[in-house]
Amino acid sequence: MKSIWKFEVTKDCFAVLMPKDAELLSAQVQTNQSHAGVVLWACVDPTADPETRVVSLLPTGIPFEADFGEFVDTVQCGEIVYHVFVK
Repeated sequence: MKSIWKFEVTKDCFAVLMPKDAELLSAQVQTNQSHAGVVLWACVDPTADPETRVVSLLPTGIPFEADFGEFVDTVQCGEIVYHVFVK
């Protein structure tokens, strides 16, 4: 059985532990009592072994050379627009 899990993005590039083969669904800005920032939602198998994935937020207009993995979504945080990638 699968479930939708939420992962809070805490900085521009960070590692997150999620169940293996998690399917990334969306990234959006969410503001609530415990978090104000970007969150990811993924469809996961809660019984799968965990794996580390690297989440990167790339602002529009910033040059880069690295491979940041799979594009997930674009989110707007005030005046800054981030493009979310996961590897």
